Amino acid sequence: MSLRICFVGILVSALAALLSELGFRQKRLLVTLSLVILLSMLADGIGKLFSSVLSITDSAGISDAAKCAAKAVGLGYVFGFTGEICEELGERGIANAVAIGARVEIFLLVLPYFEKTVRLGVELLK
Repeated sequence: MSLRICFVGILVSALAALLSELGFRQKRLLVTLSLVILLSMLADGIGKLFSSVLSITDSAGISDAAKCAAKAVGLGYVFGFTGEICEELGERGIANAVAIGARVEIFLLVLPYFEKTVRLGVELLK
């Protein structure tokens, strides 16, 4: 699997360089399509990785807060890759919207823990 990913990456990079030299003006489109192909090649591995991490946290008795943190990190990577693809296409505004969406999504994920922390702090102050 990893050799195929490396091969596709090198092949597409060489093709993009060659086409650029020949005057091909849609290099960004080619790069984006190759990123989508590479990420789809990684999709199975990423899914297995997240399910393994969650099963390890279940068997180790790690709290829900740690699971939430792992999910937040995963979301950060997914949204980060998406934003980089948008920027590569020259769509900085869309990349910024994706970043804002990521922040909102992660905040909504951790909101229950934030609420518990605030309630606990208020009870301690009474």
